[in-house]
Amino acid sequence: MGNKSSKTETTTYGNTRTKNPFVISRTNNSGTTSSFVNGTAYQSINDFVNQNMESLLNEYLNPSLNTIQNQRKMNTYQQNLKSNTAQAVEDSLVSPLVDRNMLRSSQAANMYNNVANNVANNVADYSNELLDNSQTNSINMIKNLMNLYQLGVNAIMQNQELSLKTSQGNATKRTTERSNPSAVDYINAFSNAAKSIGGLLTGVGDIKTPKPKTNNGSGSDVTNKVH
Repeated sequence: MGNKSSKTETTTYGNTRTKNPFVISRTNNSGTTSSFVNGTAYQSINDFVNQNMESLLNEYLNPSLNTIQNQRKMNTYQQNLKSNTAQAVEDSLVSPLVDRNMLRSSQAANMYNNVANNVANNVADYSNELLDNSQTNSINMIKNLMNLYQLGVNAIMQNQELSLKTSQGNATKRTTERSNPSAVDYINAFSNAAKSIGGLLTGVGDIKTPKPKTNNGSGSDVTNKVH
């Protein structure tokens, strides 16, 4: 059996810049990044939600009259209540009685005090009403903001998808082919290695060990005799 080959295909995405009035996306071989165009409504909504969501959630969990929205409502209510009440008392009660000389100054003072007390009671009732509705108002605001925020997220995702498809269309592909050794190749390689090792062992067997030299009655041989 001959060698088998394998192919590896490498894709390199083209550099792409995709922009619409709200979002800009850039795609290359490392991925896609997107951002809102500066000054757009989506950017403003995104920034506002990211910067204020913690406080909005706190207002929802801990309703208070000190929120901007509740303070504005309370101030408007108090101004209208005092103005309308004082005018109504003046027109419908105090002025007619004074014109007829039927009202003393002390009585007028008492009437205004009663009106002031009624105004205070009405303000207190309205305060309780605001607190009761505060959580509803907060959660409605959060829902509206998140809906608008999601529109921006959708715009980002759609533009990223378009950018990626465009980059894929501009991509370059390269195929690399390499040969994989077959079973026969492995057997031959093993056989050659075995032959090489066998040759080395045979060479070691042919090495001769030199014999020690002997002297026949000459030289420095010494024979020890026992006396």
